[in-house]
Order: sequence, then structure tokens, then C-alpha cells
Amino acid sequence: MKSLLSGRKARGAVLAVAIITLALAWPAAAQGGNEEYTFQIYYVNSDFYPIVQAYLRTFDAKRDPLDNVTIANIGIMVEGFNYDPKAAIPSHQYAIETLGNRPQEGYRMVFVWDCSGSMAGQPFNDAKAAITKFIQLKRPVDQVAILAIRDRKEGYQLVSGFTSDPTALYVAMDDVKPDGQETHLYDSIAAAYELCTVAIKGVSSGSGSEFAFVPCIVVVSDGKDEKSVLARSELINKLTSLKTPVPVYSLAYSKEDTSHFANLENISNRTFGRYWTVSETQEFASRVQDIRSIVLKDYVVTFRSYVPIDGKEHSFAIALAYGTNPSSGLPRENVFKAIDSPAKRFPQFKPTYDKLNQAFPLLPAPGPYFADGCPPWIQNLAKTEPPPPPIDPNKDKVVPPPPPPPPVPVPPNPNDIWRLVAVGLGILILIVGIAVWVRKNASANRGSSSRSDKTSGGTKDL
Repeated sequence: MKSLLSGRKARGAVLAVAIITLALAWPAAAQGGNEEYTFQIYYVNSDFYPIVQAYLRTFDAKRDPLDNVTIANIGIMVEGFNYDPKAAIPSHQYAIETLGNRPQEGYRMVFVWDCSGSMAGQPFNDAKAAITKFIQLKRPVDQVAILAIRDRKEGYQLVSGFTSDPTALYVAMDDVKPDGQETHLYDSIAAAYELCTVAIKGVSSGSGSEFAFVPCIVVVSDGKDEKSVLARSELINKLTSLKTPVPVYSLAYSKEDTSHFANLENISNRTFGRYWTVSETQEFASRVQDIRSIVLKDYVVTFRSYVPIDGKEHSFAIALAYGTNPSSGLPRENVFKAIDSPAKRFPQFKPTYDKLNQAFPLLPAPGPYFADGCPPWIQNLAKTEPPPPPIDPNKDKVVPPPPPPPPVPVPPNPNDIWRLVAVGLGILILIVGIAVWVRKNASANRGSSSRSDKTSGGTKDL
């Protein structure tokens, strides 16, 4: 990784300058007036390479997601070479959209529901109503799992694994009671993390999703942990160990002791999630919907890569210029794999592969890059001679001559018909004449023979 990101600061400075120039060129496109913001590339999908998809989570100064980020607010760099926006944008070499505008792609969310005795009564009922409302409003492609903190051997109960079926979730929730005597908060969050880990691995091995699910955790609790096997620091290390971080969104509520709220705040801040204190449990429903809105406002940057397939990781960077202070648009780096995409060989994924390659077409040299900053793989592509024509396997085979065409029927000529009739009549007259002649000769011969017999008989009598 170190070799891939060598020269990181230099490339970052170049890309930042390019993004500042870009923002100044399209000032109307940079929406919003917050001066402070940040973002993170939390997942990269190379499954449809050469099309790469990078998932971004953005925050403004109030930790709200940035609104109306457009293609004019971002810039792309691959292996230290900038995409030229004036060439790349019109030819559709990269694009940006929110997760909410990708109806084919869902998220996976685990609710960690504190069902200890301290949450009995209205807090329990309002938490259940908030989760129910979330399930009602989710999209069909989105999946939900529920984990209740209760007195079980593990310290929690898996109410439901990931499912998109609302009815199954409602039925499973009806059996949950606020009867816990101890709160194994950290162990329960760790179990939710394991569910998310399985979700990520399942997607990477081809679980049937068109793209990758985005897992996250929502915790409704007072933040107090009792007798967990894991310490808070161990839990945070676990949550941040994945290449794809799992954000934890926390709703902290207690009428008695708020000293444990810091546990939830620390976990959420370290995982790029968000933390709220709830003074009245009726707020649970609105906060849960805020979380849904945040998740759907994650951005996906899609771009075509021109790095040749070699099965290796390659660095890229995305810079974001937003609001009235474009100079704060520092780049974020990550890597993609230049692989021979298996998607084009599987019928269930090939339509998506073809669709993406059509949407982000291959350009001739210099591709999407600046003409005076063309990377070597594009330069080599420009020097490559066109491939020879394919060899015809039938070239040296002896091909038999084609069969003669069938005779074309000629329509009869009326004059020819009359000629045939005349010839026929002539032949008939000739035959009749011959027959008459033969008959006459035969009669003559019989008469001569009779006379001769009579003469012979008379002589004998004498």
C-alpha cells in the first residue's frame, strides 16, 4: 500500500489545485454555504471493472450530509494523473449520485434495541414504534435486522436476521419484552458488527445484489454497559478494523443517569456515525428517520478507469470542492483493483456490466486525461497498431462448386402451339394416306391371287 500511495502529498496538492480551479469554473454548481466539511471514501467496488464505484459519506460542520453535490464539485485522479473535466464531463467519464437515487441498491441496518428494565414502559413502546415506522418506510430492496439487549447467555437476543420482509419483522418484534436485568451493551454492538461483516462478505462473494449493500448500526440505549466481555476500546478497534467501516448511529436516552452517554458518543464519532441525545422518547421516530435520510444521502462516484487489467491495486483520489470555500476541498485516496471482471461472464450480472460500459464509454487517446498529462498506459495505447484481421478457418479448405440453378420455366408461345397443331395434322394426313395405300395394295394382291387359282383349276380338268 505504501508504494501505491507514494508521493501522496504531492498528488494531493495537485488534485486540490485542480479542484479549486474546477469550482471556480462552475461557481453556480457548488451548492450550500457551510465553510467546514469533510468526507470519506468508505467503500470501493471494482466488480464491474473498468468501471469503478466509490462510496462517499459527507459531513458539514453540524455533521449533516452535504446537499446537492454535483459532478462539477468533484475531480478524479488515477495513479497521479488528473482527469480533465472539460474532456471527461461531456464524454461522461465520471458521475455522482446519491444512494437514494439508486433504487436497485439497498442498505442493511441493524437495530440494537436496549430492552433492559430501565427502558420499560413508554421508552420501550416509543422505541418499538420508531423501529416499526422505519420498517414501514424502507424501500423493498433495503434489509433490516434486530438485536435486543436481554438476559440471555450471550447478553442479547437475535430477534431477526437481515430480511426485507416487513411482516416477518413485525411478528418477531411482538415477542420482545423489556425484562433485562443487565445491559451487555458492548457485546451486543459487537454482535451487530458481526452481522454487518457477514453482509459485506456475502456481497463480495456474490449474494445476488446488483451492487454492494451498505451496512450500518443503530443503537437505542442509555449507554450503560454491564458485564460485557468486550471493553469499549476493544469494541472500537473491532468496529474500525474493516476496510469498509461500519458506522454506528446512537440515540442516547435516560431519565436518571446521563453519565454513560459518552460511551455511545465515542463509539459513533470513531466509526463515522452520528450521536444524538433524546430528551423525550417521542423523538425516537424522528431521529430514526434522520438516520435513514443520512444513509440515503451517501454519494456514489462512478468513473471509467483506463489502467490495463493486471489484477493489482491502483491508487486513485477524489477531491470535493463545496460551498464558498473551495480551497478546503482536500482529496481522499483509496485503491481499486484492475481485474478481469467476472460480471461479464455471469448472466445475472452481465446486463449491468454492459449497461455501465455503455454509460461510461471508452475514449480514444488521450482518454479523459489532459493532453499534456497523459499517463504511459494511454500513450502506449495510442502507439499500438490495429490488430490483424481474424484468421478465416475456412480459407484453405476446398469448397465444392455450388449446384446449378434450377431451370427457369418459359411460358408457351401461342404461335408455337399453332405450329405444333399444323405439324400434327400433317403427320396424321400422312399416316392416313399410307394406310389407304397399304389397304389398296392389299386388295389388289388378293384379287390377283384369286384369278390365278381359277386358271390353275381349269387346266387340270382338261
